[in-house]
Amino acid sequence: MEVIVDTCIRLDIADGKLSVSEVDSKIKGANIYCSVITLGELEFGISVCDDPQTGAEKQDFFNRISTLPILTLAPTTATIFGSFAVTMKRRQKGNTGANPRKRYHDLWIAAQAVEGGFALLTDNKSDFKNLPELKLLML
Repeated sequence: MEVIVDTCIRLDIADGKLSVSEVDSKIKGANIYCSVITLGELEFGISVCDDPQTGAEKQDFFNRISTLPILTLAPTTATIFGSFAVTMKRRQKGNTGANPRKRYHDLWIAAQAVEGGFALLTDNKSDFKNLPELKLLML
């Protein structure tokens, strides 16, 4: 099995809310990948951190994550992302024409998972509802 680990899981590990062993038990034996989108989200967190010690800890975590195979974006990823964004816009209950922009990062990561045939490990199922093509692993 091949798995992309959602940014929220990586942040929960970095913040001590989840242990690596909890994550490992869910994806034991899987090949683990990191999205370039996740790297961008983590880099943002480092850049806006005001506390030097916390910033150093975040940088250390970023450096460790960067050793995983990194999935980049391709034209086919963009096609899947566009399809997902349209799906989200059309399916927002009670909010005709809702804009999925606040979920763009999640949709890019989901597009990478679908493109590669990977499962996506997350604890935010609601971020990925209405995307039946996506294989979710819930933590």
